[in-house]
Amino acid sequence: MSDEYKTKGNAAFSAKNFEEAISWFSQGIELDAKNHVLYSNRSACYASLHQYDKALEDARACVECKPDWAKGYSRLGAAFYGLRQFAEAVSAYEKGLKIDPNMEALKSGLLQAQQAKSAPPHPLAQVFTPQLLTMMATSHSPTLVSLREDKEFMGILTRVISDPSLIQQFIGDPRMMKLLSAVLKQPGDDEDESSAPPKKEPAPKPAPKKVLTDEELEAEKKHSEAEAVKQQGNAAYKAKKFDEALKHYNEALEMEPKNIQFMNNIAAVYLEMGDYPKCREVCEQAIETGRVSLADFKDIAKAISRKATSYQKEKNYDDAIKYYKESLLENRTADTLTKLNKCQTEAKKAADEAYFSEALSEEARKRGNDLFKEQKYADAVQEYTEAIKRNPGTHAAYSNRAAAYTKLGAYDDAEKDCLTCLKLEPTFVKAMTRLAHIYFFRKEYHKALVEYQKGLSIEKDNEECKNGIQRTVSKIQETSSDASDEDRAKRAMADPEIQSILTDSYMRQVLNEISEDPKNLKNYMKSPDIMGKINKLIAAGIIKTA
Repeated sequence: MSDEYKTKGNAAFSAKNFEEAISWFSQGIELDAKNHVLYSNRSACYASLHQYDKALEDARACVECKPDWAKGYSRLGAAFYGLRQFAEAVSAYEKGLKIDPNMEALKSGLLQAQQAKSAPPHPLAQVFTPQLLTMMATSHSPTLVSLREDKEFMGILTRVISDPSLIQQFIGDPRMMKLLSAVLKQPGDDEDESSAPPKKEPAPKPAPKKVLTDEELEAEKKHSEAEAVKQQGNAAYKAKKFDEALKHYNEALEMEPKNIQFMNNIAAVYLEMGDYPKCREVCEQAIETGRVSLADFKDIAKAISRKATSYQKEKNYDDAIKYYKESLLENRTADTLTKLNKCQTEAKKAADEAYFSEALSEEARKRGNDLFKEQKYADAVQEYTEAIKRNPGTHAAYSNRAAAYTKLGAYDDAEKDCLTCLKLEPTFVKAMTRLAHIYFFRKEYHKALVEYQKGLSIEKDNEECKNGIQRTVSKIQETSSDASDEDRAKRAMADPEIQSILTDSYMRQVLNEISEDPKNLKNYMKSPDIMGKINKLIAAGIIKTA
């Protein structure tokens, strides 16, 4: 099952939908926490998003799961490099190269890390650190706020912070100069320090300090008080004292009736308490209030997502999926994507379980049998398929469908059904004989013989197996001197068992000796293992007899 999530994650990664890919890989890890490839792939996603701390965490998990996998050290080195821990990056790449000395990603990564480690730091490198992003996120400076809202520039800045060697490339960008000016500005920097006499210009009038009205002052005071009450609600919520949390959140909402964050908090409490209709009622209030008051789209998206979760808890998957998708349209996040994917998985499982019925499955199988007797094989396949959908564990339906597929000449599909049937019921002789018939029709006589013999070992008096063996042996003898059946030989050469025999060095030596002088065959007749392999090659049409 985790392979399915890995495949979907790889597709999203290739399309550069990194957050979506993270969601898929995360679900795969939940199913298989020891899958080193999933950690490796998610680490690559985080690195692509410049979230190197998370990339490092996954890379370490990857290496811990499989210490002898070179690619894991490549991920580890890349994460360290992104965090500008170049010595650790060098060490990681070197460990990987000890496992796979020819891996190009490790070689190039090591060279880049060594160069970065030995290169003199750029004079401004100490400015471009991860702390700069934190400062920009919290600053109220008009310059930094305007730069923070410029997504293109923030992308450039993130790249420069992860790789200070790019400073020189972007230093000419006027926005970069504005940033440096705002960050490095010291008292007195705006004074003219040149030797030329200053121009006498009228001193600029200081901007008038905004005076808050009594109403605005009261609003600020109320907001501070409401936030303090909300924090009390948060503490109660974490302690699972939901009634107390509701009391505080409602009190905060009374102070600020348009604050949809408080509404979201209240909805979260009702969700935890299992009062899903009440949760949705509050979510809808938050969404409506948010639209009117032009609230942050992230808060509106959270309310929609919470509404979806309430439907999911009630197993109303259609509405849950609908509102998760609506939330993603408002604000696309990895968390909501993960919730949507889990909901869709739950919905499919629930649908399969609701469809399950042993009685209806058996009815469909019997209808298929009636259609088979009427030689309506395509219709029979549909009924057998319905039987399998109703009860995937019914081995007889797979065997029946294999018979119908055989009549339609769909031998590959018939073979798959026989193998599935035998996986469910390994001693079901009917499936063995049907599988043997398929191999016989495809001229894979060596395989047919094996299946007939298996069936006979379980049911010693099975006439179908006895006749099958006799017919197959006769056909082998009939075609053993026929050198013109190229298709049969090609199919045999594609058989892994035949390939294993032919690539075995000892068997090649035996075959060469027999080829040079057929009398040498008597030297190996006492070895059941070798004679079994030789007979298999004869049955497959690889060895021709006179």
